[in-house]
Amino acid sequence: MTKVEIKLGCFTRPWREYGIEAAAAGMKAAGFNYFGPMSMGPTRLIDYESTPEEVDAVGRTVRDAGLDFSIMMATYPLTSVEEGVAALNRELDYVGQLGARHVMTGGASQPEQYDTYYDIMRESAEYALHKGITLMLKPHGGLSNTTHDTIESWKKVNHQNFKICYDAGNLLYYAGEDPMAHIREIAPIVGGMCIKDEIGGQQGDVMVTPGDGLVDFPAVFGALQDAGFAGPCAVECLSGEALDDINHQATRARRFLVETLTGVGYTVD
Repeated sequence: MTKVEIKLGCFTRPWREYGIEAAAAGMKAAGFNYFGPMSMGPTRLIDYESTPEEVDAVGRTVRDAGLDFSIMMATYPLTSVEEGVAALNRELDYVGQLGARHVMTGGASQPEQYDTYYDIMRESAEYALHKGITLMLKPHGGLSNTTHDTIESWKKVNHQNFKICYDAGNLLYYAGEDPMAHIREIAPIVGGMCIKDEIGGQQGDVMVTPGDGLVDFPAVFGALQDAGFAGPCAVECLSGEALDDINHQATRARRFLVETLTGVGYTVD
């Protein structure tokens, strides 16, 4: 039986005060091959207001560091379905421009925005399908607060190209939910994983290097593997504030995750 290979990457969030070049260099030195654009200083590296030239510049920096793109975090207004779809589809164009194939969304926090979110996802999931891009929802409070909430939101979108980006740390942080309590219910619809640990339970701390907190990653990945999961995974958070410490934590995180993933039967790129 051929083992499934997991493409293991890292998001830029830990290096948000140090810039894209430092983030890319830190990821590569730690052994990661995949780069996930997210927070960088006060803004995101790429969003729907970026220009094609800015997106090209990000792409060059990432590839010059010897990295490819992992999961990308999308932003879009929830003021109306029309505005949200236009913004998200523009960002999906940029995702395709960079050669990425998975986009993560954070849902909506206000109940009056929920239906707008579902409608945006339904329309943009179809647009993404024709570009070969998978659209995903992560547990992030609001309409994706608990595992049950996340599954119900997935059902309401009801599109073949809409999946879940599993985030065990966020289930602890937002809902105080043990990630293992319902993981086998959600595992069959997981298309990617945002790797995040957590300490302190509900409203605790997520700036924790994977393996140092409350998430039982061997059990999480074991359950996902049993369900046939084969999607990309990217580390969102690390401990440390100084650049050297962040880079050290990135190395620790990758070592831990490679051991964990191979221990449950995966191979790792």
